[in-house]
Amino acid sequence: MRALLILILLPVLFSCATFQGEKGKKAQVIPATQEMQKEFNAVERLYFAKKYDLARTGYQDYLKSHPENALTGKTYYRLGEIGLTQGNLDEAISFYRKAAERGGQSEWGMDAWYKQAVALHKAGKYDKIFKVLDHLSGEGASQALAVKAGSLRVSAAKKMTGQEVEEIKGYLEVLDAYQRFGAATTPMAELNWLVSSSQAESEIRDWIKVESKDGNQWASLAARFSGRPVGYFVFWKLGNTFNAQGDYKKAYLYLNKLTQEYPKCEFISEARDLRAELEKRGITVANDTTAEPAPSGDLFSVGVLLPLSGKYAVYGESVLHGIECAAGMFEPCHSDFKVNLVIRDTQGDPKMAARRLKELAENKSILGVIGPLPQVEVDDVVPVAEAQQIPIVALSQREDVARLGEMAFRNFLTVQDQVGTLVHYACKEKKWKKMGIFYPDNSAGEEFLKQFEQEVNSCGGKVVAKQSYHGPAENYVEGLKVLQAQGKFQALFIPDVYRRVLEIIPSLEFANMSDVVLLGGAGWDHRDLLGGGARLEGAVFVDGFFEGSGQYGTRDFSQMIQSSYGGAPTLLEAYAYDTMKLIGNMVSRHRIDSRSGLHDALLGLHDFPGVTGDISFDKDGDARRKLFLLTVSNGDIKEIQ
Repeated sequence: MRALLILILLPVLFSCATFQGEKGKKAQVIPATQEMQKEFNAVERLYFAKKYDLARTGYQDYLKSHPENALTGKTYYRLGEIGLTQGNLDEAISFYRKAAERGGQSEWGMDAWYKQAVALHKAGKYDKIFKVLDHLSGEGASQALAVKAGSLRVSAAKKMTGQEVEEIKGYLEVLDAYQRFGAATTPMAELNWLVSSSQAESEIRDWIKVESKDGNQWASLAARFSGRPVGYFVFWKLGNTFNAQGDYKKAYLYLNKLTQEYPKCEFISEARDLRAELEKRGITVANDTTAEPAPSGDLFSVGVLLPLSGKYAVYGESVLHGIECAAGMFEPCHSDFKVNLVIRDTQGDPKMAARRLKELAENKSILGVIGPLPQVEVDDVVPVAEAQQIPIVALSQREDVARLGEMAFRNFLTVQDQVGTLVHYACKEKKWKKMGIFYPDNSAGEEFLKQFEQEVNSCGGKVVAKQSYHGPAENYVEGLKVLQAQGKFQALFIPDVYRRVLEIIPSLEFANMSDVVLLGGAGWDHRDLLGGGARLEGAVFVDGFFEGSGQYGTRDFSQMIQSSYGGAPTLLEAYAYDTMKLIGNMVSRHRIDSRSGLHDALLGLHDFPGVTGDISFDKDGDARRKLFLLTVSNGDIKEIQ
């Protein structure tokens, strides 16, 4: 029912389908046959004989002959090792990432995450190391790997400014590994930047002694190390810091967790004494030994303007779920800021939406508003936002929203982002310079054509052929022949929904266009697209959100939505989640207390890490991001890394 309702809305909200359809299960890993194992072993002998060039060719040939089987991850790992040995760092990083995603908890899979970070370190890409190393933060890594990973985090943090949290995190990881395993059982001295147990402990104790002005910057360490051998250092540091700041409730919470989780630690007596002093002030956490630390910053209010009844209600609810999850309203969703959501129902009525926005604007505690959603509400809502001088962030496909007023922003999937991401990959990375476009004869098709020609020209390519079509009854073969007569092209862009693509696919063979790479927009991303069969293998398309992404933040978000609301997230939940997250983080971190302050902060936002990609607002107030690149491979939709 959920997927059906989303399909019903497509012509209402979008000119092309952009919602995430029902996602399939992960592709099954094909077991390696005896013949596959024999081929792999032959290449392994070359690798261990240090005949790296021959081994590299052999591993690549193996991947071409036997894609996605039980030995694929190990093959990528070996290619990463060769790349690192030969100094081909970008290649090594790519191969290690592919290996790690397939390696699970295997020894080489865990090592692939670490080696990816090593290659990033050698390449000087220090800022990208931390998220990679986060994959080794649990207890699955060996002592040697955990110590080396923590040491590498310290080294990378020292290469940069403003990375004190990551540096301390690295020392904690090193000491945690030593304390969990005892004396080192594996030689690790080959690294000249390896942190010893004594050095890590000394740095942590110095950190505890030095007075910190803001405990919130260290709060993320609490969840990370809670229950682990070094967790009491973190709780003691936070308890003292918040006590010194006068935030006694947070201080009590951390001290309480310390006394409950580490009753025999060295700070236990002091912690109990300080907790007793706070209790005399009336500060307690009533019988709660498991509560998570309160989010940072002061409470602020955000308005939410959505159709929660009427014909658009199901979509308004999806957006609300994303906002609520970002605000940490229902477990396991969580938040690092405190927000009061003031929700108003527009009923899908433009006039009602305008009245509801005015009501929200008259509440001076509300800094900004998320909404509207349907395009039909935009024209009535933006003038109210301008008159009341309250920033709104619309989740609308309409291209001109952000240009309608100074206070209007938009965070949603755009034609420009779809085409820009697609053409950059095709033209810059794959070097396909000659392209064609087969587009629907409507306003959406014209917009795609305009953007496609601009992007292709700007990358040094050329749209050598273009042709429109009218509808389902169209003879696609004739249109494709007209297209082909204009000149040869390497890739063909079809900016339409997956249903129309499936209608067009059979005509490609009759038009003798079986060797052209197919390109698509977000409307392609639906499981039913796979009904197009082998002709779609290797096709490249984009989407604003991909639930099956291997990116850590995206997987975490998908799991939270699934657990909280009982269904897989769609593009609506994802964009709503990111919108609330970016507003909340800006307000709490920069202590924004005015609407003008929020407006200026939104205009200045650059590369906010969201589950839909890294988000920046342009000069008009339109969100820009690089979208997810997808392809059809072995009969499944997969992300291009």
